[in-house]
Amino acid sequence: MAANRSSEDQPYEHGARRALELRLELGLGDEPIPELWTLVRVRGAQLAFRPFGAAAGDGLYLWNGDTALIIANSSTRSRLRQRFTVAHELGHHELHRPAEGSYLHTDKDIFASTDPVEQEANAFASHLLAPDPAIKRALAEWQVTDISPVVIARLMQRYGISYETAVFRTHNSGVINAGQRDRLLDAKRSSSVRAFCDQIHFNEFLSFPPAGGLPGPFEADVVQAYRAGGIGDDRLAELLRLPRLEALERVREAGVEAVGDELSADEFEALLGG
Repeated sequence: MAANRSSEDQPYEHGARRALELRLELGLGDEPIPELWTLVRVRGAQLAFRPFGAAAGDGLYLWNGDTALIIANSSTRSRLRQRFTVAHELGHHELHRPAEGSYLHTDKDIFASTDPVEQEANAFASHLLAPDPAIKRALAEWQVTDISPVVIARLMQRYGISYETAVFRTHNSGVINAGQRDRLLDAKRSSSVRAFCDQIHFNEFLSFPPAGGLPGPFEADVVQAYRAGGIGDDRLAELLRLPRLEALERVREAGVEAVGDELSADEFEALLGG
């Protein structure tokens, strides 16, 4: 049910503290959470993805007094934004679920609201996915002396957070100042996040598959087979368990184009390691 808040708590502090309490309760330490979808279900919420359209908002949380449901908009192009949305909605589950009665909260844009309830849920999501000690430990491990856009991409890869979230987490954890934060955000506007991620061979769609999706390594093998011309469009869709057009969009997002003819069944199995 709704977490108790001290009268002196600010929304950010309340949300952050609950996230850290949950990490402690689950024995997560400050490790990354690759299986966020599983964690949501462990906390007693059902999770679904639905293609509501790009302009339809990020997601919603529904509590009917007995069952909790989180729905994220799968039309959102970034899988990392979808992850943050799910963590944000889990924040509503942990922080705002009433002891009695029902509760419905819809999120048009999880980053645009100044509502304290939204600020709490965002702080919860931020610290659940990448708490301050995690950010500092990663940078120390990498022996980073300058926080560049590529370093931000490495934080994205490790913790499954968007470029902007990684920048703000680095700033809010005290690692960089406001001027450095703004320069990192400007770097995204003058270049592209994809360019930074490509330098470390990071593809968010393969690293963080959707709920109920294929394991990342298997999906990567399928995309590799498609890249090599080992399978065609229909076989790609079958193996990814997606409609044909959605499967093609997935590999286009990964920067893959088919070449050549299909391989034999034996060659295909060998490519997948069979």
